Amino acid sequence: MRAGVRTVANTYGIKTAIILAAIFTLVAVLMSPLIIIYALQNPYGLALSVGVLITDAILTYISISLLRNSDYMGRFRVMSLGGAMAVTIIAYLLFALLIIVH
Repeated sequence: MRAGVRTVANTYGIKTAIILAAIFTLVAVLMSPLIIIYALQNPYGLALSVGVLITDAILTYISISLLRNSDYMGRFRVMSLGGAMAVTIIAYLLFALLIIVH
């Protein structure tokens, strides 16, 4: 254990941490249709829905890839933060701007 930090990876191992991360990510992906259903009630909800679907696809790909091969954790971290989360933030900002302008 480094510097007294008790993480799942330090306590139970990296493989267990990867499995838990994949499970939590896939649960979030399975819950995202609720966001899409709510967003589509708005005239500009398609902008947000497309962003959420792209993010879900990226996160699902990352989760499955990490479960298959954990050697690329650093690369997948960049993909999730720089790719998936960036798409989501842009989609939410676009959605908000379209609502404000309308």
